[in-house]
Amino acid sequence: MRKICIFTSSRADYDLLSNLGTKLRRLKNIKVIFLVTGTHLSKKHGFFLNTIKKEHKIIFQSKLNINSDKRLGVIKAFSSGVDDYGKLLKKINPDIFLVLGDRFEAFAASISANILKIPIAHISGGEVTEGAMDDAFRHSITKLSNIHFVAHSTYKKRVIQLGENKKNIFVVGGTGPENVREVNFINKKSLEKNLKLNFLKRNLLVTIHPETVNEDNNKKILSSLLPALKKLSNTLVIFTAPNIDPGNKIFYKKILQLVKQKKNFKYFKSLGKQKYFSCIRYCDAVIGNSSSGITEVPSMKKFTINIGDRQKGRLFAKSIINTKLTEEAIKRSIKKVYDTNFYKKFYNLKNPYDKSKTSFKIAKVLKSIKLNKLYNKKFFDIK
Repeated sequence: MRKICIFTSSRADYDLLSNLGTKLRRLKNIKVIFLVTGTHLSKKHGFFLNTIKKEHKIIFQSKLNINSDKRLGVIKAFSSGVDDYGKLLKKINPDIFLVLGDRFEAFAASISANILKIPIAHISGGEVTEGAMDDAFRHSITKLSNIHFVAHSTYKKRVIQLGENKKNIFVVGGTGPENVREVNFINKKSLEKNLKLNFLKRNLLVTIHPETVNEDNNKKILSSLLPALKKLSNTLVIFTAPNIDPGNKIFYKKILQLVKQKKNFKYFKSLGKQKYFSCIRYCDAVIGNSSSGITEVPSMKKFTINIGDRQKGRLFAKSIINTKLTEEAIKRSIKKVYDTNFYKKFYNLKNPYDKSKTSFKIAKVLKSIKLNKLYNKKFFDIK
C-alpha cells in the first residue's frame, strides 16, 4: 500500500487538487490522506474544511494562526507551520508528500517533509510570478522536491535550470483547465437562487489579491480598480475574497465598503469550484490578478483583465488583457470586453496550460514511480 499525503491550505489549491485526490483514491493499493490548513480553517474565508470532509474521508488538520496581515505575522505563521506540519507528517508517515504551487504554507510543509526524508512531488514548478513573494517560495519548493509535474515545456526547462533531473520532470498541463472540462455547471436560475443575486445584461467577476513584491502597487490597484468598477452601470459585479498575503486587510475593507454602496455588487468569502466556474460561465470577464484568470479562465472562452504585476512572467493566452494600474486603463480594458471585433481573440484560442488527462498522468506516475534513490538526488548541471 502506497500512502500519499496531499497538502492544501486554501480554496485555490484545493480546487486544483481535489479531482486528483479522487482519481488517486480509485487506484488499487493507494491510500490518500489530506493535510488541511490555512484559510480552510478560517471563518473569515468561509471555513472550507467541512466541504473537504465530505469529499475526502481521511484528513489531518493544522490550524495556522495568522492574526496579522504584516510580514512578521507571515514569519510567525511560517515558523509555527514548519513545527506543526513536521509533527503531523511524522505521524502520517506518507510514502509521498504532494504539494502544489508557491504559498508560504506549502513551503513550510515542504521543509518539514524534506527533513523527514519524505519524497516530495511538486505541481506547477518552473512558473514565474514577478509580483509575488511566492515566486521565490515556488523555486525553493522545486529544490526540495523529488518529482516534478509542470504545466508546459517552458516550465520544464526552468526546472532543469534549477538542477533537477529531467527524468523526474513530467509535462502534464494544469489541473485547473481539466476542472473546467469536468465540472457540472449550475444552471443560471439555480445559481441566482443559491447565491441570492440576479445576473444582468453585463456581469463581471473580480478576484484581487495584494502584490507582495512591489507593495506600492497595492494602493494603485485599489485607487484605480474600485473607482472604475464603481462607475459601471447596469452591471453585476461579483467579488471573491482576497487571500491572506500581507496587506490583505485594506483590500477586505475597501471591497466591503464598495459592496455596501452598490446594490448590484456582491461579495463571497468562498464560492467553491462548482459555483465559481458557474459564475464565470455567466460573466463576461474575470478581473484581477489571480492565477485562475491566467490558467483556467481561457479554457472557458472568457476574457481576463489582468491587473498589475502579480502574474507577470507567466505564459498568457491571447484572451488575457494585461492592464496598467490606472482607472482609465481599466475602463478601456472593460470596454474591450464588450467590443464585438475584439472577440476575434477567441478564434483558435489555445490555453498553454490545457492538456488532456492531467490528473490521470500525475496519478499514474505517483502510483508507479520507484521511490528508492529519490531522496538522495544529485544536482544536474546543464551541459
